[in-house]
Amino acid sequence: MNKKELLYLRAKREYYNSDEPIMSDSEFDSLEQELMDDGSTVVNRVGAEPTGTLTKAQHTVPMKSLRKIKIDNDDFDKDLMQWVLTNNIEGIEASVKLDGNACKLIYDHNGNFMCASTRGDGEVGFDISNKLVEMGIPMKLDLDLQEDDTVEIYGEVVIPLSIFEEEYAEEYKNARNFVSGRLAIDLSRYDKEERKYHLGTFRDLDFVPFDMAIVDIEEENRKFMESPYHFFDRVFDSNLEFRIFQTNKGNWKKNLNHFIDELRDGEIDIPYLHDGIVLREMNTEKRSLIGENNHHPKWTVALKYKSETATTRLIDIEWNIGTNRKLTPVGILEPVELMGTTVQRVSLANLNTMVEKNIVPNSTVTIQKSGDIIPFVISSTPPAWSRYVDKPYQLITEFSDITMDELEWDEDDPYNVRYTGESDEVAKRKLHKGIKVLDIDNIGEATVDLLYDSGIKNIFDLFDLDKFNKDYLIESGNFKEGRALTIILMAVWDKSSFDYWRVINSLQVEGCGKTMSKELAKYYSGIEHDFSGLEKQVIETMTTKNSAEYIDVHDLTMVIEDHGFQINYPEERLNGTEGRRKTFEMTGSPKDFGWKTKKDFVNSLSGSVEHTKLNKDTDYLITDDVTSNSGKMKKAKKYGTTIVDYKDFHEYYKK
Repeated sequence: MNKKELLYLRAKREYYNSDEPIMSDSEFDSLEQELMDDGSTVVNRVGAEPTGTLTKAQHTVPMKSLRKIKIDNDDFDKDLMQWVLTNNIEGIEASVKLDGNACKLIYDHNGNFMCASTRGDGEVGFDISNKLVEMGIPMKLDLDLQEDDTVEIYGEVVIPLSIFEEEYAEEYKNARNFVSGRLAIDLSRYDKEERKYHLGTFRDLDFVPFDMAIVDIEEENRKFMESPYHFFDRVFDSNLEFRIFQTNKGNWKKNLNHFIDELRDGEIDIPYLHDGIVLREMNTEKRSLIGENNHHPKWTVALKYKSETATTRLIDIEWNIGTNRKLTPVGILEPVELMGTTVQRVSLANLNTMVEKNIVPNSTVTIQKSGDIIPFVISSTPPAWSRYVDKPYQLITEFSDITMDELEWDEDDPYNVRYTGESDEVAKRKLHKGIKVLDIDNIGEATVDLLYDSGIKNIFDLFDLDKFNKDYLIESGNFKEGRALTIILMAVWDKSSFDYWRVINSLQVEGCGKTMSKELAKYYSGIEHDFSGLEKQVIETMTTKNSAEYIDVHDLTMVIEDHGFQINYPEERLNGTEGRRKTFEMTGSPKDFGWKTKKDFVNSLSGSVEHTKLNKDTDYLITDDVTSNSGKMKKAKKYGTTIVDYKDFHEYYKK
C-alpha cells in the first residue's frame, strides 16, 4: 500500500471517528479522485472501522456507502442518465443529502426501541443507543409486525447550524466534526458531573431519518417502506425536504436541476449542513431486483456539490444579535462569483474565529462553499497585524453602532460577549423563531419585520384580534389590501391546533429549547417529567411564580384557546394519566368575589388546576351565579361538568 493510500485511510478514519479531521473536504475529494484515477481499490472501502473503547454493534444487514456523482462535472448529465438507464429507474425520490453522521435505529416487532448504531465500516459500528435516547428519539412506534421482524430506520445525526455557530463553533472546525466527536465520546470515562454535561450536549443534536425497512432477522433480508416521509414528519418532526420525479416524463431532468438550484441558492431553508441530493428508486419492490454491489446499493446515488473557493476583500462586519443576546459576525464582501452565484456575505462564526484568523475589514479573504447556504472564511491576510487580540470586543464597538455600555463579557473569557441593550432586532428574531416553532407557513423574516413595525411585537400580539387583523395592519401603512395580506392572516387563522410544547417554545425564553419545552409541557400537564441535565435557572424562570423573571405560559395558552384554537396536550394527560391537573372554564365575572379580572383570579390559583376551553373533558365550570341558564351553563350540564362559584373554587384551589 503506497503513501497516498495510507494517508487516504487515515483521513477517512479521523473523519468518521473523531472531531479533528486531518484535511479539508476539498483536499480529501482531490486525494480520492487521484486514487480513483490510479485504479486504487481503497476508495471502495465503506466508512471506516470503528476505533476506541465504545461497544461495537454488528449490523444484521450491512450499511453500505453511496455511489457519488459530482453535480459540477462536465459529465454530470451523462453519469446521471447512465445510472437511470442501466438500472431502469422509473421513479425517483430525491431528498437533501445532509452532511452528518449516518446511523440507524432498530425497533422490535411491537415498536419498542431496541438500539442505535453508527455505520462504522458497514459491517460493524458503535452502539450509541444512550446518546440517541438523550436526543429524544421516540421510544415506541405504532407497529404490528411478524415476531421475527424488526424495523430499521436509517438517518443522519446532525446539529442545526444556528446552534453550532452559537454554542460550539469556537472549539470545532465544522458542524459535522462536532457531531462525529459527540457520537465517538466514551461517557464512562467521565465523572458524574462531566457525564451530565456531555449528555446535555446531545439535546442539541437531531436524528433526521430518510429511509425505513422491515428486516427479517432469520433471513437477514429487508423490505423498504414506501414513501415514509409523512411518517417521519409526524413521528420524528423531521420535515426533510424531498421531491418525486417520474423519469418517463420529459421534463424530469429540468425539474431536478431546478431542485438542485433551489437548495444551492438557499431558496429552501435547510437548518443543517448539507452537501448534495440523494436519489432513490421510488418503487421499493424494485430495489431488491436492482440489487447492490460490495460498496453501494445500485438503486440509489448521491449527487454531490463540489467544494469551491474564491478570494475577495472583506469590506465591513455586520453584527447580528441572536435571541440569546449573543453577537454573531457576518462579513460584507466585495461581490465575488462562487459556485455559480454572486457572494456578498460570509459567515465569520464568532469573535474567537475572527481573532484567530486575523479577520478585519480590508482583509483579503479566501472563502469556501460546500453545500452551505452561506460560505465561510478559510484564510485571511489583513492589511496589518491585528490589534484586537487582547480586546476582541473592540471589533464590535469599532465596526457597529453598539457601545461599550451595551456589552457584557466574562473577564476570564473576553471572547464571550453578550449584548445587554434594548434591541428591536432581538424582538424580531424571537417573533420570527416563535412563528417557525408554531409551524406557521408563509410568514418569513421580511414579513415579520413589517408585522413588528406595525405593532405585532411578540407571539401574544399574533393572537390579538384587535391587532392581527386586516384593518389594523392596513392602517399601519405597511400592508395593502389584497391577496398577499390575506395569505399572511390566513397562515395563522387557518391553523386549527398547536402542540403544547410548541406554544411553550414559541415564547423563545433564553435557554429554553425543544427538549426543555417538551419536559415543561409534561410538567404543566401534571404528568411525569424529567428536568435532569437542564438549566436550573431557566427551569425556575418558567415554573416558579415568585421568581423575579417568571414567565407565565398559561397567559399565552389562554389567549390562544380563547380565540378558538386547540392546544394538543401530551398524550399521557389526554389518556387520563394519574396526577394530571384538573381543568376549568369560567363564565360571568369574578368582580363580586374580590378579583378585578379573570386573569387576576387565575393567578391566585395553585398549579394543580389549569384553565381550558369548555369541552366534555373539562372538570369544572366556575360561575358568578350557579342558578344562571347561560349557554356555557347549559353546555356544562350536558357534559356533566361540575359547576361551582368563584369563592368556593378558590377556597379549595388557592395557592
